[in-house]
Amino acid sequence: MEKTIRNIIDFSELSQEWQDEAKNNLDSYAEESLYLEPLPQETPSDHVLWSLYEAIPINSSNSDSEYNAIIPISNNSAMALDINSNLNQATVWFISKE
Repeated sequence: MEKTIRNIIDFSELSQEWQDEAKNNLDSYAEESLYLEPLPQETPSDHVLWSLYEAIPINSSNSDSEYNAIIPISNNSAMALDINSNLNQATVWFISKE
């Protein structure tokens, strides 16, 4: 389980190609969403633009979970996020049921 720290940015901070991708994915909600900042080597044709609009909050005060939100990917996997209180960074990693 490799964890990485990603910046959280808004629509205006995305490059034009990523803004186009966001509009294709989220239509009218694209400009309202926050995103995990794409890495410099990532491109819309080969990578996913992760929107926090899709994240499901987890009440971590009632559990011993290391994450406070998840983005479902499939029936057996998800991206776990530990979003900081300033909403400007998240530690992310993938989890799966085996």
